[in-house]
Amino acid sequence: MVKRRIKKGNFVLIVILIVAFLVRISYLYFLKDTVYFDPYIMDKHDQKTFILWAEQILKHPFYVDGKVFYMAPFYPYFLAFIYLLTGGNLIGIYIIQILIDVFLCYLIYLLGKIVIDEKTGLISSFLCSFYKTFVVYSSTILSDFLITFLYIAFITSIYISLKKRNLKCWIITGILLGFSALAKPTIGIFLPFLFLGLLIYKEDITNFKISPFKQKIFIFFLLILISGITILPITFRNWYVGKVFVPICSNGPINWKIGNSSDSIGLFCYPQGDLLSPLSSEFWKLFLKKLNLFFTSYEWPQNLNVYLMESIIPSLKFSFVRFGFIVPLGIIGLFLLFKDFRKNFLFITFTFSNILWVALFFITDRYRLPAVACFLISASYLLVWGYKEIF
Repeated sequence: MVKRRIKKGNFVLIVILIVAFLVRISYLYFLKDTVYFDPYIMDKHDQKTFILWAEQILKHPFYVDGKVFYMAPFYPYFLAFIYLLTGGNLIGIYIIQILIDVFLCYLIYLLGKIVIDEKTGLISSFLCSFYKTFVVYSSTILSDFLITFLYIAFITSIYISLKKRNLKCWIITGILLGFSALAKPTIGIFLPFLFLGLLIYKEDITNFKISPFKQKIFIFFLLILISGITILPITFRNWYVGKVFVPICSNGPINWKIGNSSDSIGLFCYPQGDLLSPLSSEFWKLFLKKLNLFFTSYEWPQNLNVYLMESIIPSLKFSFVRFGFIVPLGIIGLFLLFKDFRKNFLFITFTFSNILWVALFFITDRYRLPAVACFLISASYLLVWGYKEIF
């Protein structure tokens, strides 16, 4: 009976992943006939910046343009790699990105299964396969699909490591933390929660014959060390070309000013006013405004407009899962997870961290994607829990 159930679950998952691939390929089929397919003609957009940056990396992998990296460099280096694999063919680049986005659907299944159960994982993966904004960003030269993938790979790897208590798994987790930081340094907001989450975890987390407390202290600093070593080549490169200490990229203060100046609107808009102090009431009023914008169902555009793409690409209408459906369910599901607080603390606070870093800066639809990936799991848990309670 158990084997039959496992086989059935595997079959359902394979069908979901095939459907996820077909949904994204269908979108790409129609996208190729639009002007939004070609990043080279998108002046003053990040799409063109990233593709030209990747070409510079291929010419000079270390020196690049001779300047300190302004934006996080992981995606441009990844883009340069798949550019090399495909010979610069945009269709080939997009297909590789689609395959990674389909693998994200699998990771969400795996995370949901580990944190809760297999049914939750399957429903989460299904919702992910039809989530409209994921589909749109899987076929564009923007970093957000890869950021989401790395963030979810990192938190999944934490739970796998907790389960296996294997040093090799923890080392892989540290590398994924470093990659996540190189893709989007805001992952650092999660580190205090990670430290606390390891401390309160009720079981051993390694096979070392030392006290549980020492195990957890050791693993936390091991993750910091491994991630630091992963980041170090970029830090050294920035120092070499600019003679300044910039661990990853230099645009953090600029983005902070966009979201936290006296005339900031909470969205992407270059401000002219003075920077607000976190000690001022105006700062926290603006923070609450951004928090409200975060939970609004509207997909706030920057560089790409989901509603415009939906109007010109017919197949996108079949991607029926939207922010306004997932997040209310996800919030309730997240509260239900508090019943096993010590086990679920890391997942709950990881979700919270992915809301916090967006609200601390400014709101766009693509910045919300890592939080949405977490809400897919908690929303699915609510659906499974509700079904059990009713029937």
